[in-house]
Amino acid sequence: MASAQAAASRIRSQDVRDLMRAQARHTVPVAEYNVYLGPVEGSVLNFAPPGRRAADRIRPRAAPPQILPRPVPGFLDRDQEQSQAGTALARRQIVDLHGPDGTGKTALLSRTMHTLPLSSFPGGLVYISARNETYTDLLQSLFNCFFEAGDGIKVTENDVRQQMAGRRALIVVDDANHLKEDEAEALAQVVPQCALLIAGREQQVSSGVGIFLQGLPRAEAVALFERSWGGVS
Repeated sequence: MASAQAAASRIRSQDVRDLMRAQARHTVPVAEYNVYLGPVEGSVLNFAPPGRRAADRIRPRAAPPQILPRPVPGFLDRDQEQSQAGTALARRQIVDLHGPDGTGKTALLSRTMHTLPLSSFPGGLVYISARNETYTDLLQSLFNCFFEAGDGIKVTENDVRQQMAGRRALIVVDDANHLKEDEAEALAQVVPQCALLIAGREQQVSSGVGIFLQGLPRAEAVALFERSWGGVS
């Protein structure tokens, strides 16, 4: 506590703000801290003990993560889309799955994840819901799936890119409706060796394989209704 107070006494808040405005996205060592400079509201201050960097506290998890959504029973009429998505992901491409709410995007991505061979993704399989999350939150959630770090460690885009380099994993981001323009493309650049599936209402990644989901054909829609409600009289 005394050490932190002493360090704080040598740093004026105005000095830090001046540095942030003058320099974008640089790392400057300040006493016991690593300060990532960017917009004032997006800056990161990570604590590190004397003689160590905050990055030294990051370590991979003991085993590749396997975080999958719940399996969907009785999957209907999406064989073509599932095959298209599975083929692209096996090649570590980007898949953009989009369509109106209620068309089965989550069911399709769940089915796809559960049927792909684990050997194709030695780095792990990770499902993340981006519902109500900012891009920064999403990066932190992704990082936490693959790595352990000290309490309070916040990561930047460059941190995640460096740590994920060379990892061949499958990353699925569902409910990506709140990502701002170009943030989905930016995420793809953060994990270039990974297969990436992004699902939302609108297409967000133009550089990948786009799959548009419409409603089920009439026969399959009736079958789904009868299975869900026990038939009709």
